[in-house]
Amino acid sequence: MAAYIVGFCVQLPFMSTTIYQGFMVPHLGGADISWIIGLIVSAGLYYYLVRGTVRRTAAQPASSAVVN
Repeated sequence: MAAYIVGFCVQLPFMSTTIYQGFMVPHLGGADISWIIGLIVSAGLYYYLVRGTVRRTAAQPASSAVVN
């Protein structure tokens, strides 16, 4: 959820809609590149936040899978 919220906040300066226009849009010639920025930032942040959990989970033995 944190990666999503940060990704959305990072999009705001690059967003161009009929209701809101970010301060970077005039410098980009009116282009709306907010989705690209949001995708890169939120994906990178999500990877950074979960990289430790995936390693720990994969390294744990599956003791409950073995039935005697």
